Amino acid sequence: MLKISNLSFARGNKLVLKKINLSISHSDILLIKGPNGSGKSTLLSCLANFIEPLEGTVHYFSDLINPTISSKNFIFISEENYAYEDLSVLENIHYWLTINGVTPNDKAIDRSINYLYGEFDINKKFLHLSFGQKRKLRMLLLMLIDKPIWILDDPFNGLDEESIKKLTKIISMKRDQQGMIIIATHILPMLTGLKEYNLL
Repeated sequence: MLKISNLSFARGNKLVLKKINLSISHSDILLIKGPNGSGKSTLLSCLANFIEPLEGTVHYFSDLINPTISSKNFIFISEENYAYEDLSVLENIHYWLTINGVTPNDKAIDRSINYLYGEFDINKKFLHLSFGQKRKLRMLLLMLIDKPIWILDDPFNGLDEESIKKLTKIISMKRDQQGMIIIATHILPMLTGLKEYNLL
């Protein structure tokens, strides 16, 4: 379970988030909704422990052991294309797997590349990819890095219809594997049984 208690965040003199209380269990998909500027990305950053809230706590309970959230528990996919422009697709994949403590597996990488891209030159530099191809690289990390919590900031942005369907399937499979998924997005995913939280 992921439990958020009385979480508030201020930027300067402006209170962006106020007294948020949430609980997310295994196999839950939480959809965070709200207009631009409502604090969706800020909330995700607080949940990922990237920024410190003004007050409140975020606890992750795994069988009531280790009641704090850490990088061992989650993978955070932001809106940014966080890859090195001068590295190839394969080099970027190896880099991100390594810093997440995952030993690169060539067969798993090939399967994931084929599923998302079809025939594709993995030695092409990231800077030479199209916008949509760059966005798909984020999806690869979800397929190759096994963490119990996924925190996804606008993951469907920039994807074509077929890629959105594939990402939706990946998210659904993660839920079936007892994962917890938190999504902030303007595109409503075609998934059933979503929990929703509105930031007004």
